[in-house]
Amino acid sequence: HEIKKKLLFDRKLVPEGTPLLNIGIPRVLNMWEDFPFWSTFLVESGFEVTLSPPSTMPIAEKGYGTVMSENICFPAKIANGHIIELIEQKVDRIFYPMVRYNRPENDTSQNHYNCPVVTGYPEVIQSSIRPGEKYDIPFDHMPFSFNSPEVIEKSCFEYVSQFGVDKKTCKNAIKKAEAAYVHYKNRVIEEG
Repeated sequence: HEIKKKLLFDRKLVPEGTPLLNIGIPRVLNMWEDFPFWSTFLVESGFEVTLSPPSTMPIAEKGYGTVMSENICFPAKIANGHIIELIEQKVDRIFYPMVRYNRPENDTSQNHYNCPVVTGYPEVIQSSIRPGEKYDIPFDHMPFSFNSPEVIEKSCFEYVSQFGVDKKTCKNAIKKAEAAYVHYKNRVIEEG
Protein backbone atom coordinates (compact mmCIF):
# COMPACT_ATOMS: atom_id res chain seq x y z
CA HIS A 1 0.00 0.00 0.00
CA GLU A 2 2.79 2.42 0.81
CA ILE A 3 4.44 1.79 -2.57
CA LYS A 4 1.13 2.35 -4.39
CA LYS A 5 0.43 5.58 -2.48
CA LYS A 6 3.89 6.87 -3.37
CA LEU A 7 3.33 6.01 -7.05
CA LEU A 8 -0.06 7.74 -6.98
CA PHE A 9 0.67 10.92 -5.07
CA ASP A 10 4.39 11.66 -5.26
CA ARG A 11 4.24 14.00 -8.24
CA LYS A 12 4.78 17.59 -9.34
CA LEU A 13 1.92 19.84 -8.20
CA VAL A 14 3.15 23.28 -9.30
CA PRO A 15 3.51 24.40 -12.94
CA GLU A 16 6.41 26.26 -14.48
CA GLY A 17 5.87 29.99 -14.05
CA THR A 18 3.01 31.63 -12.19
CA PRO A 19 0.01 29.33 -11.68
CA LEU A 20 -3.32 30.38 -13.19
CA LEU A 21 -5.16 29.16 -10.08
CA ASN A 22 -4.79 26.78 -7.17
CA ILE A 23 -7.15 23.85 -7.77
CA GLY A 24 -7.97 21.49 -4.92
CA ILE A 25 -8.51 17.78 -5.54
CA PRO A 26 -10.05 15.61 -2.82
CA ARG A 27 -8.13 12.39 -2.07
CA VAL A 28 -11.28 10.26 -2.32
CA LEU A 29 -13.03 7.51 -4.30
CA ASN A 30 -12.08 7.50 -8.00
CA MET A 31 -9.83 10.53 -7.60
CA TRP A 32 -7.22 8.15 -6.09
CA GLU A 33 -6.69 6.06 -9.21
CA ASP A 34 -7.25 9.02 -11.52
CA PHE A 35 -4.89 11.37 -9.64
CA PRO A 36 -1.87 10.72 -11.90
CA PHE A 37 -3.98 11.82 -14.88
CA TRP A 38 -5.71 14.81 -13.26
CA SER A 39 -2.71 16.25 -11.46
CA THR A 40 -0.52 16.01 -14.54
CA PHE A 41 -3.23 17.45 -16.79
CA LEU A 42 -3.89 20.41 -14.52
CA VAL A 43 -0.23 21.19 -13.79
CA GLU A 44 0.69 20.97 -17.47
CA SER A 45 -2.24 23.30 -18.24
CA GLY A 46 -0.78 25.90 -15.85
CA PHE A 47 -2.57 25.23 -12.54
CA GLU A 48 -1.19 24.53 -9.10
CA VAL A 49 -2.79 21.44 -7.54
CA THR A 50 -3.55 21.02 -3.85
CA LEU A 51 -4.39 17.48 -2.80
CA SER A 52 -6.35 16.98 0.40
CA PRO A 53 -4.33 15.17 3.09
CA PRO A 54 -4.52 11.43 3.79
CA SER A 55 -7.76 10.32 5.45
CA THR A 56 -8.00 10.40 9.23
CA MET A 57 -10.90 10.13 11.65
CA PRO A 58 -10.72 13.89 12.39
CA ILE A 59 -11.10 14.56 8.63
CA ALA A 60 -14.05 12.17 8.47
CA GLU A 61 -15.63 13.84 11.50
CA LYS A 62 -15.30 17.31 9.91
CA GLY A 63 -17.73 16.26 7.22
CA TYR A 64 -20.18 14.09 9.18
CA GLY A 65 -22.64 16.94 9.69
CA THR A 66 -23.06 17.20 5.91
CA VAL A 67 -23.42 13.47 5.10
CA MET A 68 -26.89 13.06 3.63
CA SER A 69 -27.37 9.29 4.05
CA GLU A 70 -26.48 7.10 7.00
CA ASN A 71 -26.31 3.96 4.87
CA ILE A 72 -23.87 5.25 2.25
CA CYS A 73 -20.43 3.57 2.24
CA PHE A 74 -17.66 4.96 4.45
CA PRO A 75 -15.39 5.87 1.48
CA ALA A 76 -18.18 8.18 0.28
CA LYS A 77 -18.89 9.61 3.75
CA ILE A 78 -15.26 10.58 4.23
CA ALA A 79 -15.35 12.59 0.98
CA ASN A 80 -17.31 15.32 2.78
CA GLY A 81 -14.46 15.87 5.23
CA HIS A 82 -11.93 16.06 2.40
CA ILE A 83 -13.98 18.82 0.74
CA ILE A 84 -14.07 20.73 4.05
CA GLU A 85 -10.26 20.29 4.26
CA LEU A 86 -9.83 21.89 0.82
CA ILE A 87 -12.17 24.74 1.80
CA GLU A 88 -10.07 25.34 4.93
CA GLN A 89 -6.91 25.35 2.79
CA LYS A 90 -8.50 28.21 0.82
CA VAL A 91 -7.95 26.76 -2.64
CA ASP A 92 -9.27 28.87 -5.53
CA ARG A 93 -11.49 26.07 -6.86
CA ILE A 94 -12.31 22.45 -6.07
CA PHE A 95 -12.14 19.92 -8.90
CA TYR A 96 -14.18 16.73 -8.49
CA PRO A 97 -15.67 15.57 -11.82
CA MET A 98 -18.52 13.08 -12.08
CA VAL A 99 -16.73 10.25 -13.91
CA ARG A 100 -19.24 7.85 -15.42
CA TYR A 101 -16.94 5.61 -17.48
CA ASN A 102 -13.45 4.75 -16.37
CA ARG A 103 -10.78 3.02 -18.42
CA PRO A 104 -11.11 -0.76 -18.79
CA GLU A 105 -8.75 -2.54 -16.39
CA ASN A 106 -7.73 -5.09 -19.03
CA ASP A 107 -8.75 -6.62 -22.36
CA THR A 108 -11.23 -9.01 -20.74
CA SER A 109 -13.19 -6.33 -18.83
CA GLN A 110 -16.92 -6.54 -19.56
CA ASN A 111 -17.62 -2.90 -18.72
CA HIS A 112 -15.97 0.13 -17.21
CA TYR A 113 -18.82 1.95 -15.47
CA ASN A 114 -18.01 3.53 -12.17
CA CYS A 115 -20.19 2.64 -9.21
CA PRO A 116 -23.26 4.97 -9.11
CA VAL A 117 -22.08 6.34 -5.75
CA VAL A 118 -18.67 7.18 -7.22
CA THR A 119 -20.24 8.77 -10.30
CA GLY A 120 -22.83 10.80 -8.43
CA TYR A 121 -21.06 11.76 -5.22
CA PRO A 122 -19.77 15.09 -6.54
CA GLU A 123 -23.43 16.08 -7.01
CA VAL A 124 -24.14 15.04 -3.41
CA ILE A 125 -21.24 17.25 -2.27
CA GLN A 126 -22.68 20.14 -4.27
CA SER A 127 -26.07 19.68 -2.59
CA SER A 128 -24.84 19.07 0.94
CA ILE A 129 -21.81 21.36 1.33
CA ARG A 130 -22.43 23.91 -1.47
CA PRO A 131 -18.79 25.14 -1.62
CA GLY A 132 -19.56 27.94 -4.09
CA GLU A 133 -22.61 29.34 -2.32
CA LYS A 134 -21.48 28.93 1.30
CA TYR A 135 -17.72 29.40 1.01
CA ASP A 136 -17.25 31.28 -2.27
CA ILE A 137 -15.06 28.48 -3.66
CA PRO A 138 -16.29 27.27 -7.06
CA PHE A 139 -16.95 23.53 -7.14
CA ASP A 140 -16.20 22.03 -10.55
CA HIS A 141 -18.14 18.77 -10.83
CA MET A 142 -18.82 18.45 -14.52
CA PRO A 143 -19.72 15.09 -16.14
CA PHE A 144 -16.70 13.27 -17.52
CA SER A 145 -15.85 9.91 -19.09
CA PHE A 146 -12.60 8.19 -19.97
CA ASN A 147 -14.32 6.09 -22.67
CA SER A 148 -12.72 7.70 -25.75
CA PRO A 149 -9.87 10.07 -26.61
CA GLU A 150 -12.35 12.44 -28.32
CA VAL A 151 -14.53 12.68 -25.21
CA ILE A 152 -11.48 13.23 -23.00
CA GLU A 153 -10.15 16.00 -25.25
CA LYS A 154 -13.52 17.73 -25.61
CA SER A 155 -14.32 17.66 -21.89
CA CYS A 156 -10.83 18.68 -20.79
CA PHE A 157 -10.73 21.59 -23.22
CA GLU A 158 -14.20 22.77 -22.17
CA TYR A 159 -12.92 22.91 -18.61
CA VAL A 160 -9.54 24.63 -19.06
CA SER A 161 -10.55 26.99 -21.87
CA GLN A 162 -12.66 29.00 -19.41
CA PHE A 163 -9.36 30.01 -17.77
CA GLY A 164 -7.67 31.01 -21.02
CA VAL A 165 -5.83 27.75 -21.77
CA ASP A 166 -5.48 27.28 -25.53
CA LYS A 167 -6.20 24.04 -27.41
CA LYS A 168 -2.52 23.25 -28.13
CA THR A 169 -1.61 23.52 -24.44
CA CYS A 170 -4.62 21.38 -23.53
CA LYS A 171 -3.73 18.64 -26.04
CA ASN A 172 -0.14 18.58 -24.82
CA ALA A 173 -1.34 18.39 -21.20
CA ILE A 174 -3.67 15.47 -22.04
CA LYS A 175 -0.84 13.63 -23.77
CA LYS A 176 1.41 14.02 -20.72
CA ALA A 177 -1.46 13.11 -18.37
CA GLU A 178 -2.21 9.90 -20.27
CA ALA A 179 1.50 9.02 -20.20
CA ALA A 180 1.62 9.65 -16.43
CA TYR A 181 -1.42 7.42 -15.90
CA VAL A 182 0.02 4.58 -18.05
CA HIS A 183 3.39 4.90 -16.29
CA TYR A 184 1.65 4.68 -12.89
CA LYS A 185 -0.33 1.56 -13.90
CA ASN A 186 2.77 -0.13 -15.34
CA ARG A 187 4.78 0.61 -12.19
CA VAL A 188 2.01 -0.91 -10.02
CA ILE A 189 2.12 -4.07 -12.16
CA GLU A 190 5.92 -4.18 -11.96
CA GLU A 191 5.86 -3.79 -8.17
CA GLY A 192 3.18 -6.52 -7.93
